[in-house]
Amino acid sequence: MEKHISDRRREGELIMSKFAVLLSMGFLVIALLMGCGKDNSILEGLADDGSYEAQIEEARIALDKGDYQDALGTLLTLRDKYPGDRTVLQYLSNAYAGLAGLDTFNILLAIDDLDKAGNSGSIDMIGLVLGDSTGLLTGGVLSEKLENLANALDALNEIQDKSTDQLAQGGILAVAHAALTLGDIILENQNLSSIILTEEGIGDQFSGGADLGNDVSQETLDDLGQDIEMIGEAVDAIDSISSAGNDLSDNFDQFRADIDQNDDGAVTISELDNYINSL
Repeated sequence: MEKHISDRRREGELIMSKFAVLLSMGFLVIALLMGCGKDNSILEGLADDGSYEAQIEEARIALDKGDYQDALGTLLTLRDKYPGDRTVLQYLSNAYAGLAGLDTFNILLAIDDLDKAGNSGSIDMIGLVLGDSTGLLTGGVLSEKLENLANALDALNEIQDKSTDQLAQGGILAVAHAALTLGDIILENQNLSSIILTEEGIGDQFSGGADLGNDVSQETLDDLGQDIEMIGEAVDAIDSISSAGNDLSDNFDQFRADIDQNDDGAVTISELDNYINSL
């Protein structure tokens, strides 16, 4: 057991080293785990007195422990009391993302595994992070994660004048939301109870060619368009703080181009058909 833990730790250290450009800037850790909160030293020693500071600290501790549901209750109360507060909204987005299963370290592991296999597809990355070891998601689990991601995006988008870190977080959330939305579309189109959310898994469902027909609502297409816009903003944000190229930015930019083939910021059923047929 100790050897397994040691090997896993060394594997994590190697991955962290590989993505040192991103992690040295801290935006992924900030984006999905901590947010842009207040100086922790200010909050040390606070009594649980119901003050803003005490409740923020309570929520932060819950997020650190992975107690996302507990954090959510506190943060929803704070959002009602302090509408528009950047820290509350950042933490609230983190809580919903945590409930969906998004975790910085798991994303790094997934990217590294895909890179070793010669595959860096965003669909695979999200499927392997949010699904089981093969990317399998049941319809019920997928719907629950999709709802939590939508809530995470809504909270983040309430923040005015997002920072570079928050734009990068939005890209991560938007890629996950777009991938799960595509999975949800396929579940309905193919009348499935579960889906392997990888490029190969999706391609296998459409051996005769995809024809989504009228199965995709305009509301869903608009949501995908918003995801594409946020992914583009994230690519620009990541590139602005990293002079060297990096896998995350390249991965996101390729996914955006694959979905929005005419690069107009909108997604059509025809583009979705073309994307699926390209897998």
